[in-house]
Amino acid sequence: MNPRLHRRLTPLYIAAFLQAFNLWYAVEKLFMQRIGFDEATIALAITLFTIVTLLVETPSGILADRWSRKGVLVLASCALIICSLACGLSDSVPMYTVSLLFIGIYFALYSGTYEAIVYDTLVEETGKGTGFEHYYGKLQMISGVALVSGSLLSGTISHFFGLQVVYFLTIPFTLLSIVALIKFREPRLHKARVAVSFHRQIRATFKTVSQVGSVRWLVLAMILLTVGTSLLFEFNQLWYIALAFPVIILGFSNALVQSCIGIGGYIASKIRQTPLAISGIGSILLGSAFLLTIPISGLVVTGQVILQSCLIALTIIVAKRLHDTIPSTNRAGVISAVSTLSKLSFAPIALAFGLVSRETTIFQAGWIVVGLVVLLLPLLYKIFGIALYQLHENFAK
Repeated sequence: MNPRLHRRLTPLYIAAFLQAFNLWYAVEKLFMQRIGFDEATIALAITLFTIVTLLVETPSGILADRWSRKGVLVLASCALIICSLACGLSDSVPMYTVSLLFIGIYFALYSGTYEAIVYDTLVEETGKGTGFEHYYGKLQMISGVALVSGSLLSGTISHFFGLQVVYFLTIPFTLLSIVALIKFREPRLHKARVAVSFHRQIRATFKTVSQVGSVRWLVLAMILLTVGTSLLFEFNQLWYIALAFPVIILGFSNALVQSCIGIGGYIASKIRQTPLAISGIGSILLGSAFLLTIPISGLVVTGQVILQSCLIALTIIVAKRLHDTIPSTNRAGVISAVSTLSKLSFAPIALAFGLVSRETTIFQAGWIVVGLVVLLLPLLYKIFGIALYQLHENFAK
């Protein structure tokens, strides 16, 4: 480990922890149902804030490239503070839905920015991007610890003091994340070249995203990975509500799923990108996805944890390959553009997921997740050069 690089990234790690230490994620869907939401209206609210995210995301990424990436993260913290306060004060479906739009702005500002900062800091300190999986994986692990801690505390606090309290208790931690971000020394590689016009930078960003060849497969894989992780993060509590989990157990189960960010980061930092490893993860993905269609508590939670951990690990691994193809001047903008495409894909799928859940069961809706994994596997094999005969040899071993 590079001590100087570690010291430089420490304020960023602290900021990531404080932004992720959210006490209301774990009980949000239960609170929404208490004020009048059902599965379909939950899906509609998620779709609306997804639309806000995709409208803001690419412009915010380009802003980060042209202005300041840590400045954009400070704005993200401000949006999360507004969202926490407004949602906590909500007592109706329309009011909560409008308040939730600020979380869309938060995700838009947050999206791709940490990745770009870590990669450019690594290049600025060492001259190359080698080790990105380790350092960004570590940031993901720290965020995962924060989400798990918040979820565990959330269930207990909500049980004794009510669901609204956790929204307000999240605010001071988010304020502290701004202090940590201010102390972080931002890399300047994206400022190294002479500034071009905003219009030309937009064109360069989308030209990079639309490249043919390996970039196209990387973008498609990132879209499917993002849609899969988003479905699990946004709807995982509906499985618990259907299985009648108590509030405390709800917080514990959600904590397990949130821990997948850290687990996935650890896997990404350790795994070798060999055909055997990737094909093994692909098999695990498919097997765990099927568990979401079985109405048994232990199997559902196990399936969610394994599936989400693998999806996040693959997201980091594929993101590293994508970063290797992107110039620093367009890095945050390109990643935000890819995320925007992911949100465009996620919105109709989320609506369909909510409608299927309401008209049938959440376990029937689980087949949508299985379908996404089935579509993802051929892309992974294409990206990592895995042929069918290699799969046969791997499993024979």
